[in-house]
Amino acid sequence: MLSNAYGPLMSSKLGEVTTIIVSSPTMAKEVLQKHSQFFSNRTVPDAARAIDHNKFSAIWVLDANMNLRHNKVQELLRDVRKSRQAGESVEVGRVAFVTSLNLLSTTFFSMVLANDTNSDTQNKLKEAMSHMMDILINMTLNGEEKMR
Repeated sequence: MLSNAYGPLMSSKLGEVTTIIVSSPTMAKEVLQKHSQFFSNRTVPDAARAIDHNKFSAIWVLDANMNLRHNKVQELLRDVRKSRQAGESVEVGRVAFVTSLNLLSTTFFSMVLANDTNSDTQNKLKEAMSHMMDILINMTLNGEEKMR
């Protein structure tokens, strides 16, 4: 194994792309918890730069908002910590949804859509998204049945 020879954190360069390889759970935890800002960006291909796609594409807009993502995750952790200290249970799916919703709404609309985990807006949006997912799943399943 390469990790036996080179350790739990390695890098490999394929052409112009440097890839970081994390081969142990302990190292992965450290990388994701303490150094995520260094590993969360994506490279911009030259083809995207040639037509300024990197300046206007939603993919790179999300990368440009790394500080916003970091702040939203810190808010999530603060809320979970506060609930834990109060002895309250945390519905992980709900708080993760609220964090994702607020990250996207702040990124694209410069506003927070859900101020708390039980907001009416958040509940309606979650219900609508669940309904859309059901429709997509049914369409996919029906498409597979037609292909058989």
